[in-house]
Amino acid sequence: MAWFQGFRDKVVLVTGASSGIGRATALAFAAAGAKVALVARRRDVLEEVARLAAGETAVLPADVTRRDDVRACFAEAGARFGRVDVVVNNAGILLPAPVVNMAAADLDAMLRVNLFGALFVMQEAVPIMLGQGGGTIVNVASLAGRRGYTPLGGYCATKFALVGLTEALRMEL
Repeated sequence: MAWFQGFRDKVVLVTGASSGIGRATALAFAAAGAKVALVARRRDVLEEVARLAAGETAVLPADVTRRDDVRACFAEAGARFGRVDVVVNNAGILLPAPVVNMAAADLDAMLRVNLFGALFVMQEAVPIMLGQGGGTIVNVASLAGRRGYTPLGGYCATKFALVGLTEALRMEL
C-alpha cells in the first residue's frame, strides 16, 4: 500500500485519541509508520492505546478546553519529535437532548470541547506549521455539521460552528 509510505516518520498529533474515531485514527497512523502524539484526558487509556500502537508514540494527557493544556501538548510533542506534520482535531462530546429540553450546561460543555477545544488546537498548530514550512490540520466534524438532527440540536450547532471556523481558517491560510 503506497499511501502508507507517505506517513513514515511524519509526526501526527491526535486529540480524542483514547476512544472511537480518534483511537482508530491514531492506531492507523502508527501502523503507517508515523510518530503519534496521543492526546486525551485519561492517561491510563492513552497508555493502552500506546501499547497497541505499532510505532513510536507520546502519551500527552490533556483537556482541550484548557488552553494551557493544549499549549503544553504541542510543546511536548515538539520537544519529543521535533515537529508536528499533521493534527487530527477529533476530541468531541455529544450530549443528546431535544432542543426544547436541552440544558444550557450541556450545550456549554459541548461548545467548550467541540468548538473551543478545536479552536485552541488550531491556534497552537498553525504557528508551528507555518514556522516549519507546512502541515495539515484535519478537523473532525460530522454530517451533523451540515444538517440538523433531533435529538442532536446542540451537537449539530457545535459542529456547524466547527465547519464554519474550518472554512474560514482554510481561506486565511
